[in-house]
Formats: sequence, C-alpha cells, structure tokens
Amino acid sequence: MRLTAHVCGAPIALLSLRDGDRLWFKARIGLDLCEIPYQVSFCQYVQERDKVVMIPDTLEDARVVNNPFVTSAPYVRFYAGTLLISSEGVVLGTLCVVAPQPQTLSQAQQEALLRLARQAVRQIELRHSSLQTVVDTLPILLARVDRGLRYVFVNKTYEKMLGIPREKALGLKIAEVLGETAFESLRPFLDRALAGEAFSFHVWMTMRIAGLRYMRTSYTPEFGSDGKITGILISSIDVTERKHTEEALLMSQEALRESEATLRSFYDSSAALLGVTELFEDDVRFVSVNDATAAYLGRTADQVSGRLMSELDIPDDIRALWVDRCSASADTGLPVHFEYSRTLEGKTRWLSVTVCPMEGASFHLPRFASVAENITERKRLEAERERTLEEAVHLADHDPVTGLLNHRAFHRRLVDEEARARRERFSLAVLMMDMDNFKFFNDAYGHPAGDDVLRQIAGALRSCCRGRDVVARFGGDEFAMLMPGAGTAEVSSIKLRIQEAVESLGYRPPGYDTPIPLRLSVGGAVYPHDGAGHTEVLEAADARLMRAKADGIGADDADQLRASLAEETSGFTMLDALVTAVDNKDRYTRRHSEDVMVYSVMIARELGMDAAALRTIAVAALLHDLGKIGVPDKVLRKPGRLTEEEYDAVKQHPMMGAVIVASAPGFEETLDAVRHHHERWDGKGYPGGLAGEECPLIARLMAVADAFSAMTTDRPYRKGMPHEKALAILQDGAGSQWDPQCVAAFIQARARTI
Repeated sequence: MRLTAHVCGAPIALLSLRDGDRLWFKARIGLDLCEIPYQVSFCQYVQERDKVVMIPDTLEDARVVNNPFVTSAPYVRFYAGTLLISSEGVVLGTLCVVAPQPQTLSQAQQEALLRLARQAVRQIELRHSSLQTVVDTLPILLARVDRGLRYVFVNKTYEKMLGIPREKALGLKIAEVLGETAFESLRPFLDRALAGEAFSFHVWMTMRIAGLRYMRTSYTPEFGSDGKITGILISSIDVTERKHTEEALLMSQEALRESEATLRSFYDSSAALLGVTELFEDDVRFVSVNDATAAYLGRTADQVSGRLMSELDIPDDIRALWVDRCSASADTGLPVHFEYSRTLEGKTRWLSVTVCPMEGASFHLPRFASVAENITERKRLEAERERTLEEAVHLADHDPVTGLLNHRAFHRRLVDEEARARRERFSLAVLMMDMDNFKFFNDAYGHPAGDDVLRQIAGALRSCCRGRDVVARFGGDEFAMLMPGAGTAEVSSIKLRIQEAVESLGYRPPGYDTPIPLRLSVGGAVYPHDGAGHTEVLEAADARLMRAKADGIGADDADQLRASLAEETSGFTMLDALVTAVDNKDRYTRRHSEDVMVYSVMIARELGMDAAALRTIAVAALLHDLGKIGVPDKVLRKPGRLTEEEYDAVKQHPMMGAVIVASAPGFEETLDAVRHHHERWDGKGYPGGLAGEECPLIARLMAVADAFSAMTTDRPYRKGMPHEKALAILQDGAGSQWDPQCVAAFIQARARTI
C-alpha cells in the first residue's frame, strides 16, 4: 500500500474486496475505516478490466458530489482505481488511491497502478491457496452457511464427513445434506446462532461415511456492515473416541466403587458355572468355584476349591481337553472357547466353556477365569432343527407319493451330470418313461389306487438302477432316469429290464382275483450322441417316448436294431456311419429315418406282413436316405424352392443310396425300398418312373411313411404341418401319388393307436 500511495502521489491507498453489500479493506494506508457500504463506495464505478477509472475532482462529478465521503471526513476530492481480477476471470475487488485535493495520474502512473493491481491479485491468490491448503488439512470440520442455512463454504474434512463432493454441497440447505432428522436435532442451535448468539455445544450426529459420531460444535454468527446477521460460521471437532473413553472411565469408576461383597454375592448366586482355575503340570486346579459349578460336579464349593481335576474323578479325556485349551489361552493371551459332553447319571450333558487368562503379580502358575454354560437343551434344539432342515430339503427335492426325486431336483441333477460328463468325457443316458393308461386307474379305482400303482412302479425302477443312476417322478404318470456312463447298448438293456419288471407287477384291485397288467413306455437318448447338451438329449428322449407310446417301436428300437445289425453284419457299421454323416449335414435325417421306420412298420403290420418282412422294412427305413451323402450341402439345407438343376441333384439320391447299400453284403432285400421309395402310383415318380404294382410293395408303403414324416416333422426353416392336414393330403393323393391300399392301412393303423 505504501508503494501504491508513493507511486501515485496520494496519501490514501486502499485494497478493497466486495462481500455482498459491503466493501471491506483487506489492506489500507492513510484511512482508519475497515469497511464501508458498497452502495456509497467509489469502486462501484470501476467496471472495465485493465483500465484505470479517475475522478480528478469529486466536486465536479455529479455521481459523487453528494457522497458522504466527499461532503464529510475524509473529504475525498480525488479518486483513481482499477479492478482486481483473478486468474479465473472473477472480479475480487479494486486497488485505488484517494486524495483530499484534486489531482490526476500520468500515463506512467496509471500503468504502474495496473501492474501493482496484478501483483496484488497474485499475492491474494497465493495466500488464498496456502490458506485453503491449511484449512483443508485441519482435522476440524469448517463450514459457512448463509442466513437461509445454505452452504457457501465447506473444507475438505467437512466434505469427507458429509460423504458428498463439496461442489455438490455448496448451495444446498443443511437439511438437504444432513437429512431432516439430523437437521431437526440441530434446529434449536441454529436458531440461537441466527438470533446473534455465539456458543459451543456437544451433539451426536449420524454422518454418511463415519456413521454415528459425537461432535463438539461451535456456532458463530456473522454480521454485515449494517449490523444484520448474514450467516453462521460452523466449526466441529470429532470427539467420539474421547467420549467413549470418558464413558468407559466412568463405567470403570462405577465398577471400582462396587464392593467386594456385591461381587462375591453375584459370583456365588450366578446360575452360570463360574470359577478360577490354574494350570498345574498336566492337570488343572480349581482355585475357587461358585455354587453352580460345585453343584454340577455333585459337591460343595469348599469340596471343589483347591482340588485338582484328577482328584475329583473328572474323566481323563475331559481333563486333557482343559489342559490343552488353557495352555492355548496362556500362549496367545486370548480367551479360548470350547465345548464338550459328559455323561452323568446316565444322561449326556453338554457344556460350553470359555477360559480367559488372568494377570497378577502374585500368581505363581498360569491362572484363568472360566465361565461355563449348560447347553444340553440348546444342543437338543440344534439337533432338532438339523433334522427339520434335512426333512424340509428332502421334501423340497422328492415326490411325496413315490419318494423319488421330483421334477425340479431331476433337472438340477441333469445339469450337474451333463457338466461332469462333459468335463470327464463320458456318455450320459437319459430315459423318459410314461405309464400307459394311468388315467384308467384313477378314474376306475380312485386316486389312492393310482398312488399305489405309482409307488409300485417307483420300486421297480429302483430295482433296475445301478448305484450311480438317478430316478425321478417327472410328472403325473411320467418318470425319468439318468444313467452316467451308459451308452446305447446299456439303454436298450435297461429298457427291457424296466419293462419286464413293471409288467411282472400287475395291480390287483380290492375284491378282484385277476391283476390288471401294468405297462411302461420308454424313450431314451444318449449324450453326446443324440444332442450337444442336456436340453437336446432330453427332447430326443421325450420324442422317442412319444413314438414308443404311438406304436411300441421307436428310436430305442432303432438303436437296438442298429446294435443288433452291427453284431450280425460287418457292413452295417459302415452304413450307419454314413447315415450319421448325412445327419451331421442335415440334423433332420436321423429323426426322419426313425419316424419312417415307425410308420412303415405300422403299415406292414396292418397289411399282415410277417416278422421277417417287418425287420427288413425297419432296416430299409433306417438306410433309405443314405444316398443324400452325395447331395451338396447347400441343396440339402436350402429352405426355399429348389431350382430344376438342384431338384435333379436330389433325385439322384435313391440310386446313389442303392449303390452304397449294395456294396455291403446282407442287405439285398432292402434295395427295392432304398431305390424306389420316391416312385409314384401313377408312374410320375423317380428314378424308374414305375407305376402301380410295378413298384415293389416295400417301396410303396415306405413312400407313404416317408411322405407323412416329411410333412409333419419340424425343419429349421419351417414348422411341420398338423397330422390331420397331412392325413388329408395322403387321402387326396391315394390312387395318384401313393398306393391307395398302403394309405388306407396307415390311416387305419394310426386310428387304432390313437
């Protein structure tokens, strides 16, 4: 300030900062005032940055001629000032010079005033930064709120306790930051401060981060130049630990004031088993015990105190446990807890014991305070709860009628077993089973009879299981089985065992001499042969179950037939491998071949064909699309209409399949079906254009089965049509596309099975 006054040749130099409606002088020379109202200050006329505003003679300037500082002391006649602007562009105040006589500043003096203003701003910012650092590092919560109780400043310590960034806290009310509950507890203190009282108080406060803390808080009202309160300065110190220490000290003092007689009375009258023990070589001595401990040992306190456990007939294993636990407590200096049971008077009693090391200069041996509790009833309740929990878990996972796993538990085991099979690289068989005509038992004899039948079947399934197999009741009359490590051969074998076991049961209703036969339809699938995951395998098994229920022959029979042919005819393994290759190209092929086998056998049976013919037809059905191995993938999987060239490629597959099958001895009787199953009754088919009975019967009936399967089976690019619609198409095409006798036989066979 002296430099500013000297350079400008003025007796008064002022560095003023604006705070609301007041202007206060942070630094001054030549004037005793500390602050003035902003509305009477000359600084209000300094508006432009990097410019000096001068009033050479106040008596000639209409803006200030009547200003009280012109008309009375200090009788200002000259004023020159420039803005103080922070590095962030914020106007902080002014640097000005004042004189009691008119004068002016030269250009050099004005430039010097501007440089001095910039230097003053740097000093202010440096001091503010240093002060902010000090304020932020203080372990004291500092804040300032305005008259509306909105935060206008918080330091870093306060910010941490608030749990929100201070930028967000500024402008918010105390209630919005601390919450309504905390605000209401502070409201009386805030009202006192707003009334002008400065004071300190202690209060429990719940902080977002620190939780419940005990704070020593001071409120100091802040006044403006007009004497009115503009806000409150808040400072708080966390004295929670000191409060806890004081409370603990008070408790200790109160405890010390308790008389020895009171302590002894508690010790002796307590229902807990209390005592003081000490280690003595490989034994434990009771230094003192209360009456409850003595009664538990069947003696008086005088008979127990001072005696070793070995002298009181305490079993060696219990004495060794006490020695071990007391030694551990002595080594660590910490309490040790242990439990044990003892049989007294024919009853098992449980004790929960805690030993805690005691310190004392007069103790020659390690000494411990011991607290024991008879927990026999608690142990009984724990065992009861454990049994109840086990029963609840069992009920949650098991069917109440049969005792087998229920649907939910089976799916969980299926997922687990699939993961294990995938991890350990072994197969996993899934069987789906459905009792035939179960509704009959419930309708005819009532649900108790139906439940009895279900229990009999569950027993039969258990008897057929291996050790690792899992059996479940899947639904009303459905059962399921998991066979880890089982393949196609095992599925066929256990299927026969299950059906034989169930059929051997029979159900004899009350008052009837003849038992009603029981029958179970079974469908099986094997991971990973029939699906890449448990969902696909389960769907495959369920589909084969449905086919088995429809006619008694299905995918399981196909697998059994494949296994039998592989043993009887060396060439079949190669042919079946080619069928698998076709299925890898088009997943539809294997399922379609199994369906054609089922439908073809149905027609053949209806036509009265013998067992040998049925077997030939079944084998031919499995192989009839083998020629598709030579059809390009893009044609085989094409979802839309084929071009003429693509259709010609497809029409080659019957002849190609016949050539492949003919290369394997033993399958000559199937060649007619493989070669001619796409011929038509009217002679417009392929490859031979055979008409009527020129086409072999085995091929004509297979053409019907092939068409029905193709129309009703879902493909990746379309949904299979309803069976009724497919049957109507067969009837319309009988006598033109298909042999009318074979169509009629198929419709009659389906009507009978449904």
